[in-house]
Amino acid sequence: MSHVPTARLRIPYRRLAKLHPAQIADLVEAASHEEGEEIIEAVGLDRELEADVFEELDTEHQLEFIDQRSDDEAARLLSRMAPDDAADLISEVDQERRLPLLELLSEPQQRKVRNLLSYPAESAGGLMSPDFCTVEAAASVEDAVGAVRTAAAPIESLNVVFVLDEHGHLVGTVPLAMLVRSRPAARVADVMRTDPPHVHPHWDVNRIARQMSDFNLVVVPVLDEEHAHVLGAVTVDDLLELLLPQGWRREFGLAAAEE
Repeated sequence: MSHVPTARLRIPYRRLAKLHPAQIADLVEAASHEEGEEIIEAVGLDRELEADVFEELDTEHQLEFIDQRSDDEAARLLSRMAPDDAADLISEVDQERRLPLLELLSEPQQRKVRNLLSYPAESAGGLMSPDFCTVEAAASVEDAVGAVRTAAAPIESLNVVFVLDEHGHLVGTVPLAMLVRSRPAARVADVMRTDPPHVHPHWDVNRIARQMSDFNLVVVPVLDEEHAHVLGAVTVDDLLELLLPQGWRREFGLAAAEE
């Protein structure tokens, strides 16, 4: 992408940096192509913010801006995105470009993205994040809070910790709020929810929504068909993004930003 002087921006970078990525995405989607380029160029000063904004853009705008980048530039952006969002974007680019982009990703990110691409996009397997937080049932609450603190997982996934037995099988879940309210020395097994609701990777979006609604879940574990391993986590924001109609941002207007 050619350099665009930030002085042309109607909204300066220092103000953009104060906005939530979804609000910046709203601005991009409401702008002309040239104005959108300027905003993307400005947020590119912060690579993590740039990736967060790309995750919030609709598919049309993601492709519009990714098509103007070299494979190396696109791969650097994809490497900073959450694996499920990166997989969604790669699945939408021209077919001849998908493999080159995948091969430019780091081995851990590439492995996660390839696994997600093996599932239909509108299934639990396609929606899930492969990054989540687990602790053993015998661990203390203090240890569980520490695991959340150091987990390399999306913030949304960390609202619930998955509890495993000594064989790595899911035996319970515990909300982060419950951990915060419990005695640090208490065992996770004593505060967790046993026999937790879950979904399977082949479940479609309607079945996932029913399960999460019935049990008032903000995060649900995705288990393999044998109920042996946790494959990922689906969060309520993942579900809402899929259920909302295409172009909903343009239909309902910009997210309000306080001065």
